[in-house]
Amino acid sequence: MDALEEERLGLEGRLAALPDPEPVAIHPGLAESYARKVADLAAALNAPEARAQAADLLRGLI
Repeated sequence: MDALEEERLGLEGRLAALPDPEPVAIHPGLAESYARKVADLAAALNAPEARAQAADLLRGLI
């Protein structure tokens, strides 16, 4: 058990020494694109003949 504790402390030290990660830049149009995809999905789910299209749209959101 002492070996595991020693390993944990060593890993915590290495983690603390890492530089802070750079912030992730999000594309300015991402929210609009996502909202459009959700609206398209909702429309497709309401049309029984478009179930296959709805599945494709859902995959695009994931």
